[in-house]
Amino acid sequence: MKHYLLLACLILSAALISCTSENNPSVGFVSEEQYEGFEWHIGTDEFVNLVTDLDEAWKVYDFEEMSPFFSDTVNIITYDGLEFDSFEAFAENIEQDPNEYEWELTSVYSVDFNPEAGGEHVHADFAIESTNPSGDVDSYFLHEHYYIIEGKIIWLHQYKRDNLD
Repeated sequence: MKHYLLLACLILSAALISCTSENNPSVGFVSEEQYEGFEWHIGTDEFVNLVTDLDEAWKVYDFEEMSPFFSDTVNIITYDGLEFDSFEAFAENIEQDPNEYEWELTSVYSVDFNPEAGGEHVHADFAIESTNPSGDVDSYFLHEHYYIIEGKIIWLHQYKRDNLD
């Protein structure tokens, strides 16, 4: 009976150890000296859902609904090098843009640099068509990198890639 109990304890221990390591797998590394010892980990749906919810409000330009997603001290850098230190300034820039936009969110995922610290890095890709007032259409891809802590976007950085078709 002791042997069965010992065997059961060993199996249970092995199962618990393997479950613990699978709950937060490492998916990459950072080579910068200041981050030595840190690794990327898979993020959570909570942060992905925040970005998809933001996108739904953005599609209808509901700035009132969008505002709570951003921290009071948000830093936003657009793909064309404009920098904003508030959501209000960013929204004003969007409102003044004469172009019309249509887009599709093509992928979104979250990774966590330090699971013990809170916050996640969410990456979202968009296929975009922009029509200027004269009717010219520009197709391109936009990558957005969000850093989110406690449900608030701390920073948003955009990167553009032209459509080569």
